Amino acid sequence: MTEQGFDFKEWYGEHGKKLNKGRRDRYSLDPEYKARVLAQNKASREKRRTSQASRKAEERKAQKVRVRARPWKIVERVIQDKNGVEHTVKVFTIGALARALGCSVQAVRLWERHGVIPKTPIRSGKGDRLYTVEQMEMIQKLLMQQGKLDENKVREGFSPKVFHRKVKFANGRVKETVLVRVGVLAKAVKRTIITVDQMEQRGVLPTTPFRASSRKYRLYTIGMIKVVKKAMDARGETTRGSDQWHGLLEEVLAGWEKIGVVGASLAD
Repeated sequence: MTEQGFDFKEWYGEHGKKLNKGRRDRYSLDPEYKARVLAQNKASREKRRTSQASRKAEERKAQKVRVRARPWKIVERVIQDKNGVEHTVKVFTIGALARALGCSVQAVRLWERHGVIPKTPIRSGKGDRLYTVEQMEMIQKLLMQQGKLDENKVREGFSPKVFHRKVKFANGRVKETVLVRVGVLAKAVKRTIITVDQMEQRGVLPTTPFRASSRKYRLYTIGMIKVVKKAMDARGETTRGSDQWHGLLEEVLAGWEKIGVVGASLAD
């Protein structure tokens, strides 16, 4: 016994052997009791098998979705205009262009090789093709005019929409920054937007301090998304339950504070 009352572990330690012997004796001598025990064990095994099969089916289904859910890669490059003036622009990879057009990367390369679409003058340090939003829209129009695109596969508006906003960071510095909506975060961490919503509501994931003024869309910097992705990747794709999510909120907040967005706000 404990000060709070009955302690089952302590009681079982003293009486467990006697209790189990009584059960074994009754099991061997009482046919009805034996039949009831066997039926309960069978039902328990069947319930466990059904639960495991259902969980595995859900995981397989979720994995199929996660394989296709890839984040759009957005990078910044300094380019010169016709007058020689340098500008910092936001550009997308060839993979992002292909997904927006609803075709393969190989198709984009072939169209460029055969002169169907113009070659992009913007390249990464490794020589990878990069495209501005204006280039992507122009390429889409050219291919649509030539009937080379399946209109049902083209992504309208080249989502995700990129927001350019002046952000006042926690240290007081104001800088024009690229912001994207919650869908980009969801894809980056291989979850649905609904799951991200639920995580925020349960206090597992912090809410962003940035909102679009028009419809109150949640907005995130690329750095914020990288922090969340790193923290969630460390916990695995099949993370379940509050114990496995323990510490995620604190880890993300610490990362966001490091890049200066905790306490930040839109300056315009």
